[in-house]
Amino acid sequence: MDSNVRSLRRFLGASFFEGYQRALPDPSRGLFPFVTVSRQYGAGGRTLAQTLIKELEKEPSKVLRKWGICDRDLCALLVRDPKLKESIRTLFTEEYLSETEALIHSLLGRSTFKPAAYKELFEIVHTLATFGKVVIVGRAGSCITRSLPQGVHLRLIASEESRIRRLNLDLQSVTRSEARKILQNNDRNRAQLVKRYFNQDIDDPLLYDALWNTDRVPFEEIAKSAILIIKSRFG
Repeated sequence: MDSNVRSLRRFLGASFFEGYQRALPDPSRGLFPFVTVSRQYGAGGRTLAQTLIKELEKEPSKVLRKWGICDRDLCALLVRDPKLKESIRTLFTEEYLSETEALIHSLLGRSTFKPAAYKELFEIVHTLATFGKVVIVGRAGSCITRSLPQGVHLRLIASEESRIRRLNLDLQSVTRSEARKILQNNDRNRAQLVKRYFNQDIDDPLLYDALWNTDRVPFEEIAKSAILIIKSRFG
């Protein structure tokens, strides 16, 4: 079995199954808090997610430990692996599944074209957020989970210079001109996704609880501030 799939199974087990053999949560509220991270391309979304989970592990409360990250790779695995996909769906009654589908239908609108892959993606993100203890990086998370009150929604921005620098660390051989095009294309695609399916402006600060400039604020400080918001939301 692929190591990524094994890791994902462990994540799903730690986050959702162990110790929660009880009634399903109210889908309008969710079981545990969660965080969504919207970001400009190269602003450090995954770095913040990893830093946040590291900081959460220092907390005494069990609610704030054993979190996971939901990003592109996780969603791709869930969509591709039927067993993983089914392991989440078996946690819900048929009624709850139909409610989820109704939510997606209302988000997209009757007249909106609905590719199966996007519907699947939105459903996965909403499902993970409902059970909580997850940091959702991208995937229009702040829009999909807007109805769940225990979510903390963050937006990361950074200068083009620093984003190009981070991109070059990953790709190395990319020229400055190519890097700028990559940034622009990815930012445009993300904005179009949010606009097309949710009729929202990804740069609207009112979509988020906090907006952070990662050029000026270290990821550790952002993570600690997010934890304070999480604690207040969970009450």
